[in-house]
Amino acid sequence: MYFSASESLSISDVIKNGEEQIKSQGNIPVQSPGLQPSPKGGGLSVKIPFGDTIGRRLYRNLKNKEVVIRMPKRVYVEAYIVREQWVDIDWKIEDNKTKQIGNYTATRAKGSFRGRDYTVWFSYDIPVPFGPWKLHGLPGLILEAEDSEKMMRMYATEIQVPFDLGDMIQSPNDVREISHKEEVYLLDNAKKLSAQAFNARLPKDSQVKLVEENDSDPRKNKPERSFEWEEEAAPGKKRKKRK
Repeated sequence: MYFSASESLSISDVIKNGEEQIKSQGNIPVQSPGLQPSPKGGGLSVKIPFGDTIGRRLYRNLKNKEVVIRMPKRVYVEAYIVREQWVDIDWKIEDNKTKQIGNYTATRAKGSFRGRDYTVWFSYDIPVPFGPWKLHGLPGLILEAEDSEKMMRMYATEIQVPFDLGDMIQSPNDVREISHKEEVYLLDNAKKLSAQAFNARLPKDSQVKLVEENDSDPRKNKPERSFEWEEEAAPGKKRKKRK
C-alpha cells in the first residue's frame, strides 16, 4: 500500500505479460467423452486464472471521501472499476493494549465492517487513517488486522517512511465502470458464472457442473457478508441517516 496525507492506493493480483497467476483450483465434476476424470475425486482439476498486468487497485481519497476499486479480469468478466459508498467504521480503541511491530509501537482496536468483526493494530507514530484492504479510520496506520474467524489476516511486511511517491497514487479509470450492486451480484454468483464461462470454451459434448454445497450462503467465506443497502432495507430496522 502507498499513501500520502490524503490518499492511499493498494495494488495486488498483478501478473506480468506471458505469466499466469492461479487464484484457485479444485476438482469440478465434468461430463465429456474427450476429458478423463481424476481417479481420486472423479473430477477434472481446473486452474482458474485471476489478474492482469494492472491488477486489483483500491484507491481512497480523504478529501472527497471517494473509494474507487479496479478489479482485474476474471474468467467470467472483463476488468472493471466500481465506486463504493464511504463507510465509517466504529472503532473501539484499547490504549492499554500495545505491542511492537517492527520499529513501531502498535495499539489495539476493534471494529466491525460488512458482517465481520476485526481486531487491528495501528500506530500513532504514523498519523494517517489508512490500512490494508478496506479497513481505515483510525488515528494511525493499521499495521496488522485479523477477523474473529481468522478468515482474513493482513499484516505489514515492510514499512518505508518517508517514501518518494511521485505520481504513483492515482484513481483507476482505465476500464468500464459498474455499480456496486452489480459487482455484488457478480461476486455472489461467481461459481455459476465461472461454470458458464468454462462450458463456453470446452469441446462439444463437454460440460462443467457445479458441486452443490450444503451451505447455500455464497458469502460465508467472503470478506464482505453484508452491505449498507441490505441493512437499510432489513425489516424492523430504522433507515440510517447519511451525513
